Amino acid sequence: MRVKTWTINCLVMLAFSVWKGPVGLRNLCGVGDYNEEMQINPQSGEIYYTTRSTLIGTFKTVLKGITKSREHFE
Repeated sequence: MRVKTWTINCLVMLAFSVWKGPVGLRNLCGVGDYNEEMQINPQSGEIYYTTRSTLIGTFKTVLKGITKSREHFE
């Protein structure tokens, strides 16, 4: 019973990390930024999210910076 439970838990965690991990499919192939972690302010009860930019989004930002730099240089 213990081996079965551990095996299922490991498979679920593996599937979860393949999708949402730092080098997961969501980060590598996603187009837009996504909310990574929900945090609650204990004093005010306000909920806020930390966002993570994807690899493609970061690459787009770099290309925009290069374009602006070239336009400014000319």
